[in-house]
Amino acid sequence: LSMRQLGRLFQDGHKMTDADHWYSEYLKRHPRAKQVWLDLSATRASDKRWKEAGEAIESMLVRYPNDAAAQYNLAAIAANTGDLKRARKMWEDLAQQTSDATIAGMASRSLTRLATK
Repeated sequence: LSMRQLGRLFQDGHKMTDADHWYSEYLKRHPRAKQVWLDLSATRASDKRWKEAGEAIESMLVRYPNDAAAQYNLAAIAANTGDLKRARKMWEDLAQQTSDATIAGMASRSLTRLATK
């Protein structure tokens, strides 16, 4: 098994500390692995380790500054940490972009949910 596969197995088994370890090790060798950055952030977010989840996304955005999925996740982290103004702005921007219709739709739905808070 690769480090990435081990990370996924641990993540699927809800062993987030172990998943974090293997994803981090994988990213040391393959820092341009977009999905692994997202997976690493997700493992941290599932443990409500918001600061660390955000750090993983920020590291991904250094490599892929226009990645809509990373920007969406960063907005979700902002919303979960109470920075609703930032989340709203980021989701508004994403809802208006046209390069990724799936993310635009997700952002629109998130804005709707945010409006009910």
